[in-house]
Parts: sequence; C-alpha cells; structure tokens
Amino acid sequence: MDFKADDNAIYSQNPFLQSAYNLYKEHKYSEATIKFRELANEAFDKKDYWNYLLSEFNINHIISSYGPKELPESKSGLNNLTQVIDSLIINGDTQTQKIALYFRDEIQNFRFVYRKLFKINDLLDELRNERNNYRNGGNSFNNNLSFAKQEFGLLVNFIDLNCITIYQYKEFQQIVHRFFECLLTAIDNANYNSSQNNVFMKTSSIINYLSLDDVKNIVPHLKKENIRTLLENYGLSKVSITNDAKNYLLEKISKLSSKIDKNHFLGEKSELATYVGFLFFIKIDNINDVLPVLENYPMDSHNFKDFQKLLVMIIKNIDSMKEESTDKLLRIVTDQINHIFENDFLDFHERNFEFYSLLIQKIVKLQKKPFVFYSELLEEKFCFIDSNLNKISKIQKYKEFLVNFYNFLDNTLKKYVDNILYKYDTLDDDFFNYYFANDLIISKVNLFPAHKFKVLDQEVKKINDKPTGIYTEPDPRKNAISDIYAMIQQNYFTLDEVKEKLDFESIRGVFPEVDWTIFDDYSDQTITNFMKSRNFSNVQKYFGDTDEKRKRLNEWVLKQALDDNIRFENSK
Repeated sequence: MDFKADDNAIYSQNPFLQSAYNLYKEHKYSEATIKFRELANEAFDKKDYWNYLLSEFNINHIISSYGPKELPESKSGLNNLTQVIDSLIINGDTQTQKIALYFRDEIQNFRFVYRKLFKINDLLDELRNERNNYRNGGNSFNNNLSFAKQEFGLLVNFIDLNCITIYQYKEFQQIVHRFFECLLTAIDNANYNSSQNNVFMKTSSIINYLSLDDVKNIVPHLKKENIRTLLENYGLSKVSITNDAKNYLLEKISKLSSKIDKNHFLGEKSELATYVGFLFFIKIDNINDVLPVLENYPMDSHNFKDFQKLLVMIIKNIDSMKEESTDKLLRIVTDQINHIFENDFLDFHERNFEFYSLLIQKIVKLQKKPFVFYSELLEEKFCFIDSNLNKISKIQKYKEFLVNFYNFLDNTLKKYVDNILYKYDTLDDDFFNYYFANDLIISKVNLFPAHKFKVLDQEVKKINDKPTGIYTEPDPRKNAISDIYAMIQQNYFTLDEVKEKLDFESIRGVFPEVDWTIFDDYSDQTITNFMKSRNFSNVQKYFGDTDEKRKRLNEWVLKQALDDNIRFENSK
C-alpha cells in the first residue's frame, strides 16, 4: 500500500477496483461511481475494509468534482466516511484498526499527496538554484533531477496501482506543474550556451527531450493555459520530445478525435483539447504529421481555438510540406469551411477565416496555381439574399468570410456577392452598417460609392467624440484612425478629402505608421514606437522605401548600439 522505491519489487494494479477505475479514467463518471458503490458493498460484505474504504473515498471525490450521481444504497448504513473510519478504529480487530488508521492519515487526509508536493517543491528549488549557479559560471554534481523523477513516478504509480480517483484535484495538478517545471529547468540547462567557454562550467541536471513517460504522466493533467507561461519563464517557446512520445501524442489525439466524433463525450473533449494545446508547444520535424490531426479533429460550435492552434502550426511550417500534402490541405480547408456553414458554427469559427485564408495564400504561392472556392450551400444562401431585397442586410453575417475569401470565390458566388453589395449600398442609413462597410472597403471587396463620404463622416465623428470615461476594447477612436489611414493608403480617400473634415493634428502621436507616413516624422521617438509592435527588419522593409528613410532607420540603430541598448551575441 505504501509507495517507497524498491527496484526488485513487481507491482500490479488492484484487481478488485480496476474495472471501476478504468471507467473513471475514461471520463464515464456516472458509471464509475455506480461500479465503485457495487464494489464497496461487495467488499463490506467480505469485510475487505481496504477496498471498501477506497471505493467510498473514490465515490465521494468523483461526486464532489463532477456532481451528484444516483447510487445504490451503502450496505454500511453510513454515508459519512469519517464516521465509518472512526467506527472501524474503535470496533475493529487489530488488522482492521491498522488499515483504518493508515487510510485516515494517508489517504483521506491527502498526506500522501502533500508529502510529495513538499518534496517536489524542495527539489524544484534546488534545480532552480542549480540553474542560476550554472548561468553564473558555476558547476554542480547532484541527483536532484533523478530524485524528482523518482518522487513523481512513485506518486503516479501509487495512485494508479491503488486506483485512487484524485487526478482532477488541484493538489495533484500542482505536483504535475512543479514536476514539469523541474524538467524545464533541465531542458533550459541543455539549451544554455555560455559565451565564457569555461571547461569547468558543468551542471548535473540536463535533458534534451521529454520522454514517453513524461508525456503520458504530465500532459493529461497540465492546465493548457499555463503551458506558455511555464515555458516563457525559462526562455522557451517549444520543447522537444522523443519520437516515441511524439507518436504516442499523435495516436492519442487520433483515438480521442475518433471517439468524440461518434459519441460527443465532454470529458474526452477536454482531454483532447489539452493534448492539442500541448502539441502546439512541441517541436515538429515533419509538419505532414499534423495534417491528420487537423483533418480528423472534431469541430463543435466553440472549439475554434483548438483549430487556430493547428492552423498556426501548419502556416509556420508550410514551406516544408510536400506538394501532394498541400493539395490535401486545400481539400481539408474547403471541407472545414463548408462544415462551419452547414452546422451554423459561424459565430465562433469565423475568427479562424483569417488563418484559413493565409494558409490558402501560402499554398497558392507554393503551387503557383490559383485556388477557387465554391460551396453549393453558400450559393443557395446568397441566391436567397439576392432575390429578397428585405433580406439584403443578412449579408452582414458573412463579413469575416467575405473579407478573407472574396478573392477566392468562384464566379457564381462572386457575382451573387457583388449584386448583394450593390443593393446594400442603396440602403438608408438606418439599415446601413458602417462597421461592416469599413472592413469590406479596406479589404477591397466593395467600395460602397453611394456612402463614401458618409463613411468618412462616421470615422471623423468617432475620432472627435470626447471620451466618456468608460474604457472600451477595442478603442473606437484608435480604430477610426487606423481605418482612415488604411483608406488613405489605398487611395480610397485623398489626404485633401480627409483634411477638409478632420484636424490632422488630432491624430498625431497615436500610431507611428501615421506619424511616419502622413506627418513625415522620422524622429527617434517614432522609430522607438515602431519597435513596440514590429521588429526592425519589418520596419525597414515596409517603411524604408527611400534613401532618406533608410538613413534615419540606420542612424537610429547605430545610436541604440552606442547607448548600449542593443546587444550582439557572439556567433559560435
């Protein structure tokens, strides 16, 4: 029952509780609690008090985490586990008393968890100190990382072998996060390249990859929203895992995707999202491995962020993709766009149209051939809107799609859209949505000539409106300045047309792009403001279009270097 290391021992899972525990791990919580109660009653009849107490403990912790369940009555006649334990301690024989005391002190009071939490915390402190010592030119010889792995492994084994249902508890999850951080310190040590070239600088805790066991035991219990923060704390954006760990991760995602697609289990959805969230932060050598994940990932009305992660992964690595894979990818994208419309998932998944569009653009550039999008369902919807003047405003629902996909539409869909937007431009102001129009103008979908100067009036009004004292996000004034700047850049408005209605000084100092382009302000402050949202090469590429501008940018870089604001790394 205890969990001290013994390399010679062979352990097996509690066979009596195994069936109920497996239901718990499969997220079948109602079935698990019923099975645990049946086993509790059977154990009580047999006076098998260890398994009886474990079963009742598990029932309580599943119910407290996942809600009440309808259960068979307990044969003990007591619903309070503490009372049962006290009764066994007072009335039981010596062996029963020992079992009840151990159970109370170690299991019910979570001592077995807290003991490990304290040990892992202490080891993490040691590993952090070792990391700092290594970075300061020191060396170390210790087994702290091995001890951390041993402590964590023993806890996981103890929980699994004894079939204890506590993986959902924050105390256990804290241990997982602390242990994961132990591993990150060792990965960071492996990545650290000292400029001192000191042969005496050595450290004990170094790993290059997360192992299969690490992935199996850590990933299901990580809070996906914490992964980025943990990695960034150690200057990491991605981590490497072994090939067998990568294969396990992809296979796990595939199995869960297939299971959810057929049954829609909420527990599996959360588990799947966790695995995909972790996949986003590992180094993928072959991006073709991710295609089946994107293709088979079950889409529901709210899980757009999971798809976004997968799309971003593929976009960043598209150049390494085989041509036959890019053909398949275009088919996947087309199917998913249609799926969004067929299932009315637009409210959330429209946020990914920008990523789908960017992916298509990159594939078109690689393949050097056009892509044409057609949807029979959209043709029906657009035909209906085009044929009913009182329904014209319904086209607003498709704003994000039109902004990102208009240039890819086949001639039939494009003709319907053009007809609808022509009619939309005839609507009275009460029915004309200027937010909708602005985005389509900037995206060059339609220019709405009948409303052109009303568009300008609306934007100028937002800029001139006095702040209400209530902060809103996004800032309507900044949005209006950004929109007018974009419209000037694409010659929708001339500078003189805007100056007739807007005091230009009122928009100075808000965006460096505006200051640089419209006010010809090439000052150090403008360039510094650029660097808050862009890197230098980006500024040089898009804003260094004359000798004078390039000279100013280069002067700024030199000044930063002389002021020791820029550090250059030694190449090795």
